[in-house]
Amino acid sequence: MLLIGGSSDLYSGIKFSVLGYVTHQEYVGMINKRRKENDAAIVAIKGSFADYKTLSAIPLPTKDLTYAPDNPTWCFMAGWGYTNINLPWASNKLLLVWTQVISQYVCQKRWAPLAITSQMVCVNLPNTSACRGDSGGPLVCNGELTGINSFGDEFCTGSPPSVFAKVASESIRSFIKQYTGL
Repeated sequence: MLLIGGSSDLYSGIKFSVLGYVTHQEYVGMINKRRKENDAAIVAIKGSFADYKTLSAIPLPTKDLTYAPDNPTWCFMAGWGYTNINLPWASNKLLLVWTQVISQYVCQKRWAPLAITSQMVCVNLPNTSACRGDSGGPLVCNGELTGINSFGDEFCTGSPPSVFAKVASESIRSFIKQYTGL
């Protein structure tokens, strides 16, 4: 398994061998289509980003993101996933789309009966969505890694919202600290 970074082109990035990974000990996946919390993993690589000028880590959040309807938070999500579910291949270019954080209440209404918890952050704008192949990708808000792509609309239309594991949640922050010291 390889991790590729430092380029928006899948074939020209810097390649790192993956030494191993660990998933969050409380990750439960989908249980009766009702819950999917703690969807996070730590990946250990051979080498270091510090050795390359074109690579850097996204800073972890310094505080929890708060939803404010009168002052929307703009974020971007990035991924290598499909751009259209009718195409037989995913993108070989890293794609980025700007989106807005929405309330947990609105997200819950759109995903019912699936439980949207405080350990998740939802984003939504018309015609913007994470898609197949984007899982694990970043949600970056205010220059910080706010979320890890967990699940979304299977048809990649933006309805219902894209859902991310909230990096600032106590559960995920303690998991990151346990395995990385950060």
